[in-house]
Amino acid sequence: MSDKIWHAISYGILTLWFCGVYARDRVWSIAISVFSLGLLLELAQSFTGTRFAEMADLFANLSGIIAALILARLGADRWCAMVESAFNSTA
Repeated sequence: MSDKIWHAISYGILTLWFCGVYARDRVWSIAISVFSLGLLLELAQSFTGTRFAEMADLFANLSGIIAALILARLGADRWCAMVESAFNSTA
């Protein structure tokens, strides 16, 4: 599997995770923060002798972030509350 797919999956999961933890009005802050993390990591790679920054990685990261924002808007951002509710109902 292409590393770009893994980039998209990883940044999508990271974004969806924080969308579930924080209030819905923070979604743009989350998206910008996660994208900034990816940007900084790509820049850091350019200072190593063995890794290289790739614009394609940033686009893959962004595609995962956008997919997660869509899923969050469709209701997946309530995953944390659902898990908490499931644990509280069994206790």
